[in-house]
Amino acid sequence: MVTQPMTGPSRAVNMVLTALSDSVEGTLFAPQARALTGLDDRTFEAAVAELDECGQIVVERHHAPDPHLQGDWRSLSLVRPGKRRAQAAAAGRAHFDRWVREFLQQHRCT
Repeated sequence: MVTQPMTGPSRAVNMVLTALSDSVEGTLFAPQARALTGLDDRTFEAAVAELDECGQIVVERHHAPDPHLQGDWRSLSLVRPGKRRAQAAAAGRAHFDRWVREFLQQHRCT
């Protein structure tokens, strides 16, 4: 479990950090991270805002290219030690792009 001194909801912050740290790429979509933590929306969003504000994660907003893909497409990417925010942002974009590519390869409108 990742522990960092935080000023806000430290338990929730640590839960989000742990979810991201446990992911293969250090990146998850916001709904995935929220589901893994089991936090309510308000607590989760407060933790994400705090982590983003203090530079421990990068939040990227993505827009799906298909009208069937409605939802929250924010990627949350961990800023790993020794890495820059730009690298975490690139990981978030790559995660989204890979997911969309895989989805569109399998998706068939009926």
